[in-house]
Amino acid sequence: MLKESKKSNHSSKKVKEPKVYLQIKSSKTEKEVNIILTNIINGRYFNATLTLDSVEFGKYAQLIVTFLEQYPENKYALFWLGRIYYCSLGEINKDLDKCLRYYTKSARLDYDLAMIQLAILYLNYDGSTDVKYNTTIGIKYLEDCKSHSIEATDMLANIYRHGLKGVERDLERTLLYYELNAKRKDIGALKQLGIMYMEGESGLEKDEKKAFAYFELAYNLCCGEVIVYLARLYELGLGVEKNLRLAVLMYYRFNKFLIKCPQYNVPDWYVQFPEKIKKLCQSEPIDMSTIIIELLNYYPMPYFLT
Repeated sequence: MLKESKKSNHSSKKVKEPKVYLQIKSSKTEKEVNIILTNIINGRYFNATLTLDSVEFGKYAQLIVTFLEQYPENKYALFWLGRIYYCSLGEINKDLDKCLRYYTKSARLDYDLAMIQLAILYLNYDGSTDVKYNTTIGIKYLEDCKSHSIEATDMLANIYRHGLKGVERDLERTLLYYELNAKRKDIGALKQLGIMYMEGESGLEKDEKKAFAYFELAYNLCCGEVIVYLARLYELGLGVEKNLRLAVLMYYRFNKFLIKCPQYNVPDWYVQFPEKIKKLCQSEPIDMSTIIIELLNYYPMPYFLT
């Protein structure tokens, strides 16, 4: 049986730490469930795939749902109820009406994750057609939380950049959203702005200096994906003074990045590492045994490549 816990009057207030009494044989499992529910109510729990979706916790699905329903004004509890009814948990079957109802209540309490999930459902953003397609509602949810959500802002930029979901392509809005995330030091936005200015995408005037600046900012924030673009700009002298030695260093580091992240899709113009280095070393005498040490002070090795 679940013991009644004091309800929260407002989602932003810290609620009393919930105490859950479950008739579970494993004391370890009971403790884990208590910790999860406590963290959910206080907005400290976001990982669904490793715990709540597992078979072990699915055995106690109804107890978990009953407990969360004791907090009808807690945006986190409402969000997770919506998630459970969308993904299903144990004996709790998928119920789209309940899912939307709980997500909507959570969104009205200004919870950005609930707004994003509603947008994904109404825009069929993940390929799902569970909810009737409605661009207006989906875009509105993203707009409502873009001021404090990097994910929502990135989705808006992607939609307007590629003209997705029946929305017309809009270069001005695309740049606006990416720049908003760039100010938040989001490496994805910095990378995309660099690519757009480097390639002159969608009628945007090419500006290799801006592209270089965005790529360098992303690199300094430990984004390994932009190393190949910095190498390209140094190799061709676009937006920065031509420097084949730095180009070689960057291609060397990008090769190291690919070893760690082989799934990364390289640009169409990228030539595989051995051939690229051989070609550059032929154009300008470069001693690879000294270049790495020589240039480390210029571009220190980021921790993700060490």
